[in-house]
Amino acid sequence: MATLADLPTELLVLICRELPLFSLYNLRRANSRLAALIKENSTGISAWVAHRTFSDAVLATDDSQIKDFEWLNSKILDFLAAVLVDRIQDDSFDLFGGPYGITAEDDRSHFPRVRITKGLQILRQLSKIYNDAKVQMPKPSFRNTVRRALRTRSFKNTMKQVLRSRSFKMSPSEELEYKEDFILKLRISYLRKLKKDQIRDFRFACAILFSMIKTQWDNKSVGLLLAAWAGPDYTASRDYFDWTEAEQRKRQERPIRRGGSPLTDGTSWVNWCLLKDGLRIFWLQYVLLSPKFVKEYLLREWESRSEEQVGMERKYGTLLERALRELDGGWAGEQYLAFIVVPQIELENTFWLPYRHSPVRAISPSTAEMTSIPHRVMFRNPTAGQN
Repeated sequence: MATLADLPTELLVLICRELPLFSLYNLRRANSRLAALIKENSTGISAWVAHRTFSDAVLATDDSQIKDFEWLNSKILDFLAAVLVDRIQDDSFDLFGGPYGITAEDDRSHFPRVRITKGLQILRQLSKIYNDAKVQMPKPSFRNTVRRALRTRSFKNTMKQVLRSRSFKMSPSEELEYKEDFILKLRISYLRKLKKDQIRDFRFACAILFSMIKTQWDNKSVGLLLAAWAGPDYTASRDYFDWTEAEQRKRQERPIRRGGSPLTDGTSWVNWCLLKDGLRIFWLQYVLLSPKFVKEYLLREWESRSEEQVGMERKYGTLLERALRELDGGWAGEQYLAFIVVPQIELENTFWLPYRHSPVRAISPSTAEMTSIPHRVMFRNPTAGQN
């Protein structure tokens, strides 16, 4: 019986041109001949697929660029950066109620979009390190086994553990700690090779990306500045995960940055999970137009874990955040300032120009805006009637 792979090459190329990016990648996995054909004709397919997938604002590029799969993959980050910059305007207001923000099509969006794209490249690499570590991670040596046992057990139990088994098998919690410790070292080693400006771009991109998740501790009046401490009298329903009132009060005793929510401070389990899964879940939400995709995914991951596992993962996520702050020299101001301002001159970053929509622009937004892109992921108790 004839299959899709049996069609003539010319017809298969035409079919591939009509597919969005996600469908094209799935087709590559379906058959080795299709994968080889798509790779061989990438320059004749990529530009068509890009126009089927992305906004024209994302595809504005130099015509001299070779439009192959490497170029197509780079458009994923450009797309996410455009979405994030475009969505900033939805909740950003100054003290007089005027909206801040830049649409993705505005020429002045180029600077924050470039910074976010560079930061997302680092985030994607950190996620890749996590996934590659499953293959690269060496087996623990006898020396490391004894050292780890001495840290966690009495001397008597340590000797029993060492002498009882030649394979030095670890418990599930010890194995998880060994893996997270190995991944943390790889990530910090990678980050140490980056320049300070690259670290700042990464933190800037993460701050905006994570602001797409709204928690009960976020103050609406300050837009995307997720640093407002709502206080014990906050009446909204409890959120999921580990940024509830009790956890928030505990963290006030030893905060990384006083006044922030756990998600903003990098001390939430959600921060660890987002770095593990990288941009995939946001890509699926924005491309598949499923506003609840990230929320439902994180809930499934959260509910599948024990309290001990969550605590271990949160611990190593917090250690990575502290390492980032040390590498960055404690710098944290510009990334938040950039939510509402853009540089007047790109080469002179000391001058900043607040950008506001005109009244006409605010009342009658351009039809070219990316208004179909889902904006925020709301974490609220469904029993309270909130999504």
